[in-house]
Amino acid sequence: MKQCPKGHRYPDKLPECPVCAKDSELQTVFAYRSELIPDAEKIESSSALSAEDKTSVMVKKEITPPVSEKRTDSNIHKTVILDRKHLLKKKAVLVGWLIELDAEDIPVKSYEIYDKKISIGRYPDNDIVINDDAVSGFHCSADFQNNKILITDEGSANGTIVDEKEISSQILDEKNIILLGRSKFKIQYLH
Repeated sequence: MKQCPKGHRYPDKLPECPVCAKDSELQTVFAYRSELIPDAEKIESSSALSAEDKTSVMVKKEITPPVSEKRTDSNIHKTVILDRKHLLKKKAVLVGWLIELDAEDIPVKSYEIYDKKISIGRYPDNDIVINDDAVSGFHCSADFQNNKILITDEGSANGTIVDEKEISSQILDEKNIILLGRSKFKIQYLH
């Protein structure tokens, strides 16, 4: 077993820590051509919109036009009208990983957990899809509350087991072992 500088243990056969690799991927941010400027002006009045239906306006500012495009005043600033629901959407923040373990408790796969409710199960509609016939279609959910991950069984046939006890709902620590069907997992928080 190897150990990365952050203290994660992983098998010798892997070239790098799977948890740290996922973390570094998430820190890469790409910007192409434009960025949204937050806190742009609001539409104050409009005869076409009621007070409840007013939309917010954000200005798109050109960063770098492609070489094939000639820069003109018309392509430097653009106005984009977004509905209120779009503006209220909060960007999901990574809070940890659900790490799948093999029979010897060696990590084999990791799934990202964000600060929103996520579904876990066998069906492809889930946020985390577990390929195990003993896992129900919509087996359980994980929700980030009070800086901890809360796992809740969603009426699965084989139950959600945490530290050898069937649970309906439980706050998870990094030391907990979770069984979903025949698959074994643990939680790793992003510190």
